[in-house]
Amino acid sequence: MATIRIEDIIRKLDNFECPYLWVNINNIIGIDKQAEKDKNRKNWYAEKELFDMTFSNGDYLTEYYSECLKEPGLIISLKQFLDVIYFMIVELGCHAPATFLIDINGVVINRGNASKVLNKLWGWYLSQRNDFVADILRDYILELFQIGSLWGMNGRGRFFNCLSKEENDKLNKLYTRNH
Repeated sequence: MATIRIEDIIRKLDNFECPYLWVNINNIIGIDKQAEKDKNRKNWYAEKELFDMTFSNGDYLTEYYSECLKEPGLIISLKQFLDVIYFMIVELGCHAPATFLIDINGVVINRGNASKVLNKLWGWYLSQRNDFVADILRDYILELFQIGSLWGMNGRGRFFNCLSKEENDKLNKLYTRNH
């Protein structure tokens, strides 16, 4: 597939140019990954008054891909979805996917692959040397699996019944890490 510039994705969003077609994350050009990650790291640790409120490339990509998840009939593979999550969180240090790109409707992540997804995300989490990226991954995992008091599910997350005891224990350990 041909490349697409980040500016073209932003234009599509700003002009509501539907349908939103899934774009391989590696085909998007024009993003300075290091500058984006540096800005996101600074924002992660910034006091609220010093937080840069401008929309970042990661915010635009999150919005674009979350719109793709709403497109009727669009088929998105688990690999494609996880490639986007990895790029956004690990490579850009973007926190927006933890709130807006959790596939709440089960378009890609479902009971049949929840265990595989958890183990992939868990591996990324354990391998992080950047505290802020590890924190974002933690938030993403907890939101995706709906773990925590916000969800009011008495310790039973979204996929509790299809995960092993060990996997559910991982999620609870992750939740109690900072509580």
